[in-house]
Amino acid sequence: MLAIVAGAGLSGTVSGLVKGVVPQIAPDIAGAGAGLLLWYFGDRIHPLVKAFGVGVLAGSLKGMIEKAIPTIAPAAAPATQGGTGMTSAEAMAQAYASMQMR
Repeated sequence: MLAIVAGAGLSGTVSGLVKGVVPQIAPDIAGAGAGLLLWYFGDRIHPLVKAFGVGVLAGSLKGMIEKAIPTIAPAAAPATQGGTGMTSAEAMAQAYASMQMR
């Protein structure tokens, strides 16, 4: 487990090393490729190298997934309804309450 966490933490370093050797590859893809190779062939060296490769692969895929999924930023200020000073949620609640009174 510790080897996986170490691999995920060092995925940037590993991808930087691979990027230094092959500069045409994007860093995330270089790290994912290195992690895949370490995972696939790592048990020939030591079982922990295979676990380290899983961490490197996961750490590199994290960056790719973060770029692929758009972030949802919270609104800086609540939206107001016209010039009444009410937020849209308050206006909807007031409209719902007035419909219930009828």
